[in-house]
Amino acid sequence: MIRSYFAQICLGLDYLHSRGIIHCDVKPDNVLMASIDQLKLADFGVCQNVDLFSDDDTISGEDGTPLYHPPEMFNPNIWKYSGSKLDIWSVAVILFQMITGELPFFKQGIMTDDEHQAIRKGTIDYPPVIRDNILLMDLFNRKFDSFRIFSQ
Repeated sequence: MIRSYFAQICLGLDYLHSRGIIHCDVKPDNVLMASIDQLKLADFGVCQNVDLFSDDDTISGEDGTPLYHPPEMFNPNIWKYSGSKLDIWSVAVILFQMITGELPFFKQGIMTDDEHQAIRKGTIDYPPVIRDNILLMDLFNRKFDSFRIFSQ
């Protein structure tokens, strides 16, 4: 079921991105269940548009939910970043949450100073369900390492 839900979220984002729309607030609260096996993305209140005819999908701003933001959005020296990669990072956090039942950085659902530093450094304390599974560990190491979205 997780694989199907994850694929549907990715397809929904692909659809938005192919039309120049960056969601900017992908999180479980904004993924609705239309039927038992069908998900829909919702809440487009903070979306940003990018030029369809340009390879540049750079956006700015801090809209959205910090629990699903990548490390770069916590760096005061970075104010522009890839919008599509921002959404992809959020989806990877949702996948982590679907598999483990918890967020990769924030254990209490709020941002403590330690957790703020952990997300800026990309330090994840993997729960046993991932740590004990080589394939999951490899998947998450690749996802979180490859979605660094520093500005150019």
